[in-house]
Amino acid sequence: MKLQPIITSLLETDLYKFSMGQAIYHQFPSYMTTWTFKCRNKDVFFTPEMVEEIKEQLKAYCTLRFTEDELNYLRSIYYLSSDYVDYLKMFQLDREHIKTGVDEDGQLTIVAEGPWREVIGFEIPCLAIVQELYMQDKEVDLEYADSVITDKIIKFKQANMKYPFKLSDFGLRRRYSSTWHEHVVTRFAKECPEFFVGTSNVKLEQKLGIKPIGTFAH
Repeated sequence: MKLQPIITSLLETDLYKFSMGQAIYHQFPSYMTTWTFKCRNKDVFFTPEMVEEIKEQLKAYCTLRFTEDELNYLRSIYYLSSDYVDYLKMFQLDREHIKTGVDEDGQLTIVAEGPWREVIGFEIPCLAIVQELYMQDKEVDLEYADSVITDKIIKFKQANMKYPFKLSDFGLRRRYSSTWHEHVVTRFAKECPEFFVGTSNVKLEQKLGIKPIGTFAH
C-alpha cells in the first residue's frame, strides 16, 4: 500500500518556528540540541505497526524542500530576513537526526538530535504525524463534530456582539487530521471574519489567504 504523507509541505508548521528559527540561524548557527517526544498519557500505547508508519512518515517528511511559491510567501512576512529565507531555499531535514522506537514500558520514543537550526523543524510536524496516526483507529462522527462547530460559531458570534474578542487557531499539533483542520479553519475564516484573525499553520495561511498568527522567538 502506497504511503499517503500526512505532512506534504515544510510550510506545514507553526509560524513561530520561523521567527524562532531565524533567531537561531543568526545567533546560534552551530548550537547542538536534543528534542525528546514525551506522551503525558501513560495509558496511550502505539502498536509496532503504528511505530513503523511513524518512521515511514518521518522518512517522507525528510524528503521535502521548500518550493519557490513557498519561499516567496515567506519573503512576504515582513520580519523574516532575506538571508534567512535564502538559507531555507537549501533546507532539507536529515533523517539520521531523528530516531523512533518503543521503550521497555511500551511507550513511544522519539528523539531528534543535531544542529538546533535544523532539529527545530521536526517538532510540530512530528507531533501532528503522531496525533493523526493515533486518531486513525478512533471512530469519530465528523458530521456530529461539524454540528458542534456550527453551534460554537453561533455562540461565538453572540458573545462577540456583547464582549468583542479575537480568535485564532493554534491546532496543528493537536488536530484530528489535516483535512479536518483545514475544514475547521476554512469555516471560521469564512463565517467569522469579524473576530477570527488567522491561524498559526503557515501552509493554511498561504492556501486560504488568511493572516499568519504566531509568537516571536523567546
